[in-house]
Amino acid sequence: MRLSFVFFEKPQGQPSDFKYIHFGHLKYFNRATDANGVFRMGGLPQGGRARMEIDDERFANLEYETSEVELARQAQTVAKPIRLAPGATLRGRITNSETGKPVAGIRVAAQGQTTSTGWGETISDGDGYYSLSMLSAGRYNLALDLDDKTSAQWTVPAHEGVLVSVGSQQENLDFKLEHGVLITGYVVTQGTEEPVEGAMIGIYGPAHPKSSAWVQGATSASDGSYQLRVPAGDQYIYVSGAPEGFIRPEGQPISTVALGGKHSTPYEFTAQDGKNETIDWQLTALPPARDVQVRVLDANGQPARGAQLEFSPTGEEDAGSTGEPKRQTTDALGRATLENVRGSIQIWARVGQNATAQAKAALGGQSVTLNLQ
Repeated sequence: MRLSFVFFEKPQGQPSDFKYIHFGHLKYFNRATDANGVFRMGGLPQGGRARMEIDDERFANLEYETSEVELARQAQTVAKPIRLAPGATLRGRITNSETGKPVAGIRVAAQGQTTSTGWGETISDGDGYYSLSMLSAGRYNLALDLDDKTSAQWTVPAHEGVLVSVGSQQENLDFKLEHGVLITGYVVTQGTEEPVEGAMIGIYGPAHPKSSAWVQGATSASDGSYQLRVPAGDQYIYVSGAPEGFIRPEGQPISTVALGGKHSTPYEFTAQDGKNETIDWQLTALPPARDVQVRVLDANGQPARGAQLEFSPTGEEDAGSTGEPKRQTTDALGRATLENVRGSIQIWARVGQNATAQAKAALGGQSVTLNLQ
């Protein structure tokens, strides 16, 4: 057994700062079971949660629920029995469709189509062969994870919905690298056409089907450009992430496609073999971050020292918000500075039983006064 990682919180009385530590590379946290199938592992934090892995190709990888062990707040935890199942294996070969030669060093991964299905990955050998083991029963999408250099020139359809039974062996799940269709485009700022660096474009299609979560992606460069190479077929493309200072489009993306002229397009389109595509995107820029100066007065018009402020975004700029309002306290003069505010916010204030009757709206760069009642 191998300890993959452990979650734990600081002891009571200290700030509840959630921690994550990865232990998989440390030999100390690798233990073999004895003749009775028992293993012991020390040095773990009390009150944490440990995630275990197995390192034996005879068995399937542990499912999420099975792999996690709750660590008691005491010297010893006796975990529930971990029940292993025979692992299944998928095999095949990766070749170049033009030359027929094998392709070595390519990562092959199987991802389950449901959250209860397992996963697995391996690397093709010098002759292009791969063997992916330790799979549990279920349906998988089997795909290649091509590095940037390879994916710039090549792509390959996935094997979608491969049905795996307990302990089964499947052969001839081969891949042939092809040039496919090249998608290029630019990500720009709406209204100014300035390039946007760091925008993430995701695409589902034959290479990475929507029936599992693994999405193919690209990130825009400093000039706003990006490119994706995909096999011909139905595609689902979208802005999967916007850089700081921009809003990711919700619903149907704002885009233009050069297909005999520019026009709007929905998420989905069909890429035709040998016909490259151009898709440009526009992102909405948030206003520059500026401070808001707040002054709070009590019911007598005097500065309210120690007033508790709560504030939260009111518009689209809250797209990345957790939904929880931020908090701050006024100084001896009843003042506070709310830093780096983008767009509009709403502010409440309270001291004891006295509070503002309603939220006060403010924009970054403004000064506002709140009156307690």
